[in-house]
Amino acid sequence: IGISDSEASYLHQIVKICSNVSLPVLRELSLVCYGDVSSECRNLCYNWNMPSLSKLKVVDFLPKLPSDVLSRIRTCSIEANRDPQDSDEILWSTKEIMALLLPLTSVVDLRVAVVFPTAFERSKWDASMDSVKNLTLVLQNKYVAMDENILHFIKFPSIKSFKLDLGLKHLENLEDALENVIFKSPPTFVTEVALTVSVPYERYNGRMPTWMIGEWCKAFGDLKSLTLATKRHKTHGLLSFASSVDAVKLVDF
Repeated sequence: IGISDSEASYLHQIVKICSNVSLPVLRELSLVCYGDVSSECRNLCYNWNMPSLSKLKVVDFLPKLPSDVLSRIRTCSIEANRDPQDSDEILWSTKEIMALLLPLTSVVDLRVAVVFPTAFERSKWDASMDSVKNLTLVLQNKYVAMDENILHFIKFPSIKSFKLDLGLKHLENLEDALENVIFKSPPTFVTEVALTVSVPYERYNGRMPTWMIGEWCKAFGDLKSLTLATKRHKTHGLLSFASSVDAVKLVDF
């Protein structure tokens, strides 16, 4: 389901018509908003009957859903405040983001690409998502990588696989970005780590900083495999030495 500003004049009518929908075999729901109208239709799916729903994807659209629906979700991808140019473009508060995440008591696979409002006290939160086994964290640029991220607010004590997707203009920023990836509880059960770093071709001519990646990996207790990846269609980042390689995987190192 996609909603944009062009539907704003029909929004109340759409919400009214679609207020009660029965979708007994629906397994996957994708909600995407293009524009600033998403906050006006958060209740769109609240009364929908979706007993089979197990996969949820939201993009700048944080719906209000009953806890019994959220508690059945096994796979979730959440993108919010994706590319704000300043604080006035932050649509979703930390409280609203957490209100969607924390009721996901059965989610196993979680992907988070969220920009949090600045100047928020992380000490106010002591939450835990014990069901998450596979966590993907997307930090799309240097400024997002240096700011608050989901690891600062929520404990993930059960994750086995952690994927970090970084978008940086300069590879020199990698060390600072990795140092800000701090878990509230030690990630000692993580056995698989994947790191994707994308840097424009012309930005870096120095040596690939594998040593700092090695230092960062020491935080993971019993690491069995490390995958270094890149988005080859536009950048090379960590794999600038190999123009035809998408990823390098180190096993049992």
